[in-house]
Amino acid sequence: TTEIYTLSLHDALPISPTSMHTLQCLQAVRAGCHVLLEKPLSHNLDNVNLLIDEVRSRKQVVLVSCNFRFDPALSQMKQWLQSGLLGRVLTCSASYGQDLRQSRPERDYRTVYASSKALGGGIVLDSVHEIDYLSWFFGSVESVSAMTSKLSDLEMDTEDSANLLLRFDSGVRASIQLDYFRPEYNRSCEVIGTEGILQWSYSPRVLRYFSRRSGLWSTRAMDQNVNSDFMYEQQLRHFFDCIVWDLEPVQDVADAAETLKIALCALRSAECGRENRVSRLESVPPTVTRTEVRFEAGQQPNAARIVAIIQARMNSARLPGKVLADICGKAMLTRVIERVRAARSVDEIIVATSS
Repeated sequence: TTEIYTLSLHDALPISPTSMHTLQCLQAVRAGCHVLLEKPLSHNLDNVNLLIDEVRSRKQVVLVSCNFRFDPALSQMKQWLQSGLLGRVLTCSASYGQDLRQSRPERDYRTVYASSKALGGGIVLDSVHEIDYLSWFFGSVESVSAMTSKLSDLEMDTEDSANLLLRFDSGVRASIQLDYFRPEYNRSCEVIGTEGILQWSYSPRVLRYFSRRSGLWSTRAMDQNVNSDFMYEQQLRHFFDCIVWDLEPVQDVADAAETLKIALCALRSAECGRENRVSRLESVPPTVTRTEVRFEAGQQPNAARIVAIIQARMNSARLPGKVLADICGKAMLTRVIERVRAARSVDEIIVATSS
């Protein structure tokens, strides 16, 4: 389902599947609206650069809803990290798990976008909160490695679990564990530095600190009455403040695009089986559509298919049968096909081999 709640002639809140976010936001911005957009920004990078340019040129406020930036405990944690409380930060681990059937008990989980790949579902895109707040803590991500799986009996065509390893430019290494099947809700984070440890739990709401110097733990119990409604209220206040006072959103379109890139790099890493550098993941230029990019001067649209031909000769003189040689449990040809499939612009793959 798709809904757009209009707060005034100049404000809009699109509520729709992930796959529709970018285009609906673009329409609202072009109509002169400020937009509070549900996370993530999209399920791919199509039209993302175009949206960024439109927002900047029209000077509209677009706040992407990563509400954990408004969680008091995480805000306190960020302040402590910035103060140098932990010394030099070394590693971090974050986790989120919840049975998808319990997260929206009023609806059949099979009908929600999270269960549909076409609508931009899956645990990696649906739960970009961890990627977002860790980037908020530690800055830019250099590269991502990931494994994703469909482990549970949930009826869905997306991954229901993921394990990510993030390498930050700052040198911090972070692991993220996500799943759709944990019987009890969990959202937590632990940061380890040269001088101590910080631990955060969303439920129960607790912040803990271990000091290397004293060898003791101290616990700060946060207000248990501060729930998700509080975060959303603070987020909405911030959205209006940005409009009225001409402030920069804490999570604008450009920030959200970087978070999306990290998530997409994780999915690509899981697909191709190797670490992916975030800087190498580029979106389609904003002045053309994805299909138009393929057209050359004098070409007709119906001729603009990109076909990758993999030459796989079996009768090599130096190494006969090399295309079927085993590489870490898979044939060399299989490895090559997997890599080519990861190319977003390739329409068809042809394997040309000898008889």
